Amino acid sequence: MFRNTQPRRTRSALLGIERLEGREVPAGNVAVLVSNGVVSVFGDAQNNQVAIQQNAVGDLFVLGVNGTTVNGRAALYLGRFSPAAVTVNLGAGNDTFQMNGVVAEQIAVNGGAGADSIALVNTVSSGDITVNGGAGNDAVFVANVFAEGTLTLDGGTGIDSRHIQNINWLTAEVLQNFERRF
Repeated sequence: MFRNTQPRRTRSALLGIERLEGREVPAGNVAVLVSNGVVSVFGDAQNNQVAIQQNAVGDLFVLGVNGTTVNGRAALYLGRFSPAAVTVNLGAGNDTFQMNGVVAEQIAVNGGAGADSIALVNTVSSGDITVNGGAGNDAVFVANVFAEGTLTLDGGTGIDSRHIQNINWLTAEVLQNFERRF
């Protein structure tokens, strides 16, 4: 009988690398509530990026940007109306907020703690517009904005910048706590 004297070879499985699906971590979640015509936006402690937009026929949207979610989704359609008020409290974090084309009776934006970027563009209020950057080095950009009441822009504490272009108000304009213009 013939016997094989060579060592026996066993086959081993080839190892490979398999690509997994993306696992992006959202920048946070922004909560939006609507009650009696008042739109309230609440940020969390993350670096949120959010926008409120209203089109020419009055459709109002809140959009999460770069991973930020709105009530757990990428965007939220609020309906076709002009809000009695829009109040935004971004919370802690280095937040980015933009309001574009919104028509409301009152508008108030509070950046909270962190280096925030706040922009109001093509926005109209039949009452007051108030923007407060809060604590941190904030940038406030306001262009094509009209307030029938008082327009108040406050950088808050920190080294804050502002850019103002084509604004109108009927009652008063208050600018405070801005160290720079851009």
